[in-house]
Amino acid sequence: MKKILLSVSVALLFASCTDLSMSNEEALNVDLPNDFKWQDYAEINKDVKASQVLFKIQEEKKGLPSSEINSNCAGVLSDEDFASEIYIGFAGCPEAAWNREDHCSGIYAGNDDYNILEADGAWTCNIGSCWSEGWDAVADTLQKYASTGKTDFAPFNMMCMYISPQAKGSPQIAKSYLDEEIKNLDSTLIKKHYFLIGQSEGRPYKYCEQGSYGEQRNREYHALKLRGGSGQDDRIFYDYSKNLFCLNKSDEKIYLVNK
Repeated sequence: MKKILLSVSVALLFASCTDLSMSNEEALNVDLPNDFKWQDYAEINKDVKASQVLFKIQEEKKGLPSSEINSNCAGVLSDEDFASEIYIGFAGCPEAAWNREDHCSGIYAGNDDYNILEADGAWTCNIGSCWSEGWDAVADTLQKYASTGKTDFAPFNMMCMYISPQAKGSPQIAKSYLDEEIKNLDSTLIKKHYFLIGQSEGRPYKYCEQGSYGEQRNREYHALKLRGGSGQDDRIFYDYSKNLFCLNKSDEKIYLVNK
């Protein structure tokens, strides 16, 4: 599950958190739920750990020409098995196709992070940088682009974000890099992510336990509607921070934690 999905904006927002100071980890722990476990939070919200890796790769790419970056990524993504690991595993994109002009299904069903109500009253299933045609369509398009040398393909650019320039076009090196970085997660940064971002977004911080959770998360009842900006720049934000939420493994949906 994502939040289950990574987006550039989330990654950059997470990166900015590293500049926000906490007095020390003990002080941070006081402000977290008593049963908060950073390992569970990172496992449930896969984009949190992916963001740390992505930020490091972003730093490595600074100053490199785009042609070199694209060539490196094209070489790595020519390995379809590894490309699918990035697309489905790291980015959390659905393997199967889905209908954008409808409610989301599967782990995204009932999750208002992805089910968007448009102004005309219609629903849209919007899952980040993923293609609604599913992985098979992405894989076919990757192969066509590889043969022509083109790189102006949205899923290609998204997956390229996970590929270190150290790979030099080698899928094996790219995979080893990601595996090693995932082992070196910074627990304090993960705690900060929940404290600064996750709780206000209504992210599940743990798995639900029998008898300790209530109704399914609902933006109308569980979030505070806030307005920011002015005039034409008005934006609506939803703050869930007055409540705590968990993920139910049996149906992969988010529920209110009974305090």
